[in-house]
Amino acid sequence: MNPASQGRQRAPKAARPTRKASTPRTTAADAAPDPKDSDARLRAVFDTAVEGIVTIDDRGRIDSINPAAERMFGWSPGELLGKNINALMPEPYRSGHDGHLARYRKTRQRRIIGIGREVFGRRKDGTVFP
Repeated sequence: MNPASQGRQRAPKAARPTRKASTPRTTAADAAPDPKDSDARLRAVFDTAVEGIVTIDDRGRIDSINPAAERMFGWSPGELLGKNINALMPEPYRSGHDGHLARYRKTRQRRIIGIGREVFGRRKDGTVFP
């Protein structure tokens, strides 16, 4: 007999609680993702990210800007949505960006667009930052 269980008595079988038969659990791998849940999760990440996030369409027009990017650049979404992303770039990035986008759309070769790189940003007040 286990010393820890000494002095304890087991309840008679009839007095013990019964267990219900368990139902099969659905795992994330079993369930098809609900697009609404995915969109909500993506929106939550986008809205709460510490880093600034700006998304653009294939022509370089700003689709969305998260709150961190608003603070970083000093623009509100209403001021930026639909504008060219080069509004957030200082020279020489600003004047060359549309050409980089056009070349990428035409060739799909990653020279500037589609590769990770560090660039400078330009705030609404004109100040430049890394």
